[in-house]
Amino acid sequence: MSTDEPARDGRWTVLEQDQRFSRSVLWRLQRTYYDRQGPRAWHDREVPNDATCNTYLAAAYAEVVIAYLHELVRTGKLVATAPVHVVELGAGVGAFAAYFLRALDELRRASSLRDLDVRYVMTDFTPSNLRRWGEHPQLRPLVDDGRLAFGTFDVDADDAIALADGAALGPGSCANPVVIVANYAFDAFRQELFRVHAGALQEVRVTTRAPGDGPVDLARLDLLATLRTQYRYQDVDAAGYHGNPIHDQLLAAYQARLVDTTFTMPVVGLDAVERLLALAGGRGLLLSSDKGYTQADELDHRAHQPMQLHAGCFSMMVNYHAIGSYFEARGGVYAATSRRALNLKTALCVRGDAGDDFVDTVAMFRRRFDEFGPGELYEYLELWRAREAPLDQFLALLRLSGYDPGLFHQRAELVRRQCHGITDALSVELRVAIDRVWANYFAGLQNLPYELGRVLLALDRPHEAARFHHFAIDWYGESPAACLSLGACYYHAEDPAQALRWFQRARNLQPDLAVAHQWIARIEAEGERAAARTFPAPSPG
Repeated sequence: MSTDEPARDGRWTVLEQDQRFSRSVLWRLQRTYYDRQGPRAWHDREVPNDATCNTYLAAAYAEVVIAYLHELVRTGKLVATAPVHVVELGAGVGAFAAYFLRALDELRRASSLRDLDVRYVMTDFTPSNLRRWGEHPQLRPLVDDGRLAFGTFDVDADDAIALADGAALGPGSCANPVVIVANYAFDAFRQELFRVHAGALQEVRVTTRAPGDGPVDLARLDLLATLRTQYRYQDVDAAGYHGNPIHDQLLAAYQARLVDTTFTMPVVGLDAVERLLALAGGRGLLLSSDKGYTQADELDHRAHQPMQLHAGCFSMMVNYHAIGSYFEARGGVYAATSRRALNLKTALCVRGDAGDDFVDTVAMFRRRFDEFGPGELYEYLELWRAREAPLDQFLALLRLSGYDPGLFHQRAELVRRQCHGITDALSVELRVAIDRVWANYFAGLQNLPYELGRVLLALDRPHEAARFHHFAIDWYGESPAACLSLGACYYHAEDPAQALRWFQRARNLQPDLAVAHQWIARIEAEGERAAARTFPAPSPG
């Protein structure tokens, strides 16, 4: 997608002319992509989610939520006999929900909140995601015991969450405040785009063209990358622009405060949050992590707002300062990652009754997100991505991450190469770490059991390695590599018959796989030598 003027000698079809940015056809294409792709958008790595889909962030959220619930108890605002609903917007593949529930349950069971009924609701606008979630073997048990539910919620329009079981969460239906989780969500919601130039507030309007002379198939998932966009600026008056006094006041404040810059207004996302808070009479907590701006000074002197293309969709920086300012104008509380340079930032917004300050909740947020938070961890791990850290240092990183499966999967090959000849103490520590990582694992894109099996085989633990390889084959299907590894496990476990079986399966899957032929020849030759060394049984007497 480009903002350049289309080539004069080319042929282009105008899809829209001078359209308000929040009403652009670009958002229609975005919606089509997510509707058609469903969870594949994350499974195929088309949409990045590693930074917000990990055990460290989930544990940090869980601690903030527990602090918030304790504060509700302290102030007499929690109805102990009613459930607390945690609603996730754009829940992706479901991994974050699983990580969060595990972390929250551990904290809750060890506290005075052990009997509190907490229900997590994964939402998206497209029913196709709900169907896929319902098929996941690690989500189904959470649904069966009442801790997890699925529902559709369209941030553009819905006032209620339509649950998969036919029930609904509508305005006023929740006795307790709601908790809203929105990771990598606001960056993909409709946004308004403005410019402040020479003290004037201007609306950004977009003209979009597609290559060719039409007609244009707007259902094509590869269309977005081919489009050309142009922008025009039109003076507007902040007063009455939205018809929402708080939104208009914020626009006017930006006009007075900002200098020669372009900024977004996440009005659609804010309206959606407002409707979700209405489930509990306007009370609740919002936690959101994304790329964005959390302080007003970050909005100055920006010639444009970048649109990052991901396959058939796109994302933008999130104006967390606007979200926080909106909550504060409604009598709420806003706290956010203070470091400007972080690529991943987190915002906390809370609204309750008049006079509620939520000091304990904000204090926990500051401890978990400002002293050393998910943003710092993400950048720290990026520094180690291409380095071969010594095994003991890697295990320290793994402990810091909360035994994150994604981190282990990313570094599995480097770990495996360091397994030979390590001390018994370090071998035990690594095996304990593998158990912790496996307990956290959520089956998705990363075939972690295959990598764990390879590491355990390198540790000379063939029986344990074979167990993980069977998981890998059961969940991800047979592949030549998996069959080869499983054959090696059985060979080193001194079970040549099973080893031969799996090497033959690898050869059948890939007939030209030389290493499979070599293993088969080796086992057959060893069998022949063993038979030649067999002595006849002694005769009686």
